[in-house]
Amino acid sequence: MMDETAHLSFITPGFCAGADQNQAELRAPAIRGQLRWWFRVLGGDAAAEKRVFGGISHGGGDEKPQASHVCLRIAKQVPLYGKEEDLP
Repeated sequence: MMDETAHLSFITPGFCAGADQNQAELRAPAIRGQLRWWFRVLGGDAAAEKRVFGGISHGGGDEKPQASHVCLRIAKQVPLYGKEEDLP
């Protein structure tokens, strides 16, 4: 297993919220979803996407569900600045 650490920051507005839509919340599944989206945009095919990010079985044949090889943890969140009224 390969272990990588990355320090990330938003350079554009990040609209992230959990159950409370008025409170910003950065969650690992949201980041994984963004990575998956960029994987597709940059030309990854469906088979490669399933190998990297996992996928479900579609009913017949030899196809089996596969767990994701991407595991994300958010260790530290820097406090967010700005207010709801700052949004356009």
